[in-house]
Amino acid sequence: MTSVPCPGANEWDLFLMGSESIDRAALERHLESCPICRFLIERRQEELKQFACRWSQLDTSPVFHLYQWRGDLLSGGGLPAIAAEGLKLEVGSESTTLLSTDQRIMLKAVRDSHTREVWLYLISDDPALYQNVLVCPFGGDEYMTDEKGRVNLGRIPWPESENLTAEVRVARARFSLVPLKDIPEPDGTLLLSSPDGDQIRISLHDTGAGKALRLEIVPKETGGPSAPLKIAVREKGSKELVMIKSDQGNRLELPRMDGRNTIEIYLFT
Repeated sequence: MTSVPCPGANEWDLFLMGSESIDRAALERHLESCPICRFLIERRQEELKQFACRWSQLDTSPVFHLYQWRGDLLSGGGLPAIAAEGLKLEVGSESTTLLSTDQRIMLKAVRDSHTREVWLYLISDDPALYQNVLVCPFGGDEYMTDEKGRVNLGRIPWPESENLTAEVRVARARFSLVPLKDIPEPDGTLLLSSPDGDQIRISLHDTGAGKALRLEIVPKETGGPSAPLKIAVREKGSKELVMIKSDQGNRLELPRMDGRNTIEIYLFT
């Protein structure tokens, strides 16, 4: 009789997360017959409980710092929501799990064994913490997640162990408009305001080759210098983003955008 090898730690991580990229029924059958793997999962649960005791204070900042976590992916409250629902990834040799210190955000990084692309997906019970947020993984460039918390980093080299960290920035304000529909004529200027007082002045210009959208962050009247903001713009249905650091009076012009489509604008501290 040939013995069936035990699944690796990566497979058990994805099993505990509820991932659809694995054969869950086969893993459940394996657990029924393998006391070693049952012990492994129980131990990983206990590790996470001990980790939670060391971090009891919630992070109220819009910026979350994530660090590598080698323990179980369950907390006392049960499984967190899976943001990347429907992402089909096979378990490969390169994967890691990062966790924010207050355990509100989890990030799974996995290299697709077929395409060799590295995918990130954020996990949280709160959609605002994984949908359309800025992610700076491994000390590199910034990316913006989609509605399911996913980011495709492409065929990048796997980071060194000392760089297995990430930073997540949650949007402080979000605006949405259809330029050719919402920007009034004849002046072609629109001022958008958020509930917290952030404002963006938007204007539409004819460049001869098409329409260009100009954005300007209006500084708050606080009596002192305002903190620099980052702005991310996404055309609905498009993965293209434009981001800048904005000081007072700085503008961003977006050429070659279809003014008939919905434009989403996000401000980040």
